[in-house]
Amino acid sequence: MRDECRWRERDSVDSPLAVRRQADLSVGKQRAPFKGSPPTHRLKGTQMIEIEARTVHLNERAKVDFAKYENGRTAIVLFNPETHEQLATATVNLPETQLSDDHVFVKDWSENMGMLKLLLKEGLVEDTGHRVPTGYVEAALCRLTERSLAHRDGGAREV
Repeated sequence: MRDECRWRERDSVDSPLAVRRQADLSVGKQRAPFKGSPPTHRLKGTQMIEIEARTVHLNERAKVDFAKYENGRTAIVLFNPETHEQLATATVNLPETQLSDDHVFVKDWSENMGMLKLLLKEGLVEDTGHRVPTGYVEAALCRLTERSLAHRDGGAREV
């Protein structure tokens, strides 16, 4: 019974946690819902690359930005150029798998189906041909191109 009361208080709209979350959202703070969540550190000073994002679930102009996961690995994120709304995270973080600084794991399943083909077409990554199992799917191990590295390294400091 005591646990049930705590649960109700924690998830209630008026609970201190809910009020704090709402306050954070109103000032533009983004809270990571769980470990391994999308990238949290945008790289300061990076110039975004504008592309035509055509995948199974995307069909619009997008800006590509480089960010960092909590463990410092590079993430590729797509944004709407007008609203700055995040459209997709093209990469996935697999902390238990070794990865060099100029490589990423591309997520090419579920809502990201077609993402690898898009990134290859835009010249942002080179497919190494290696796949790394993650659950029931495999992530594509890709090398960042010189173009991507130049944009990423334009702002190597974390925000």
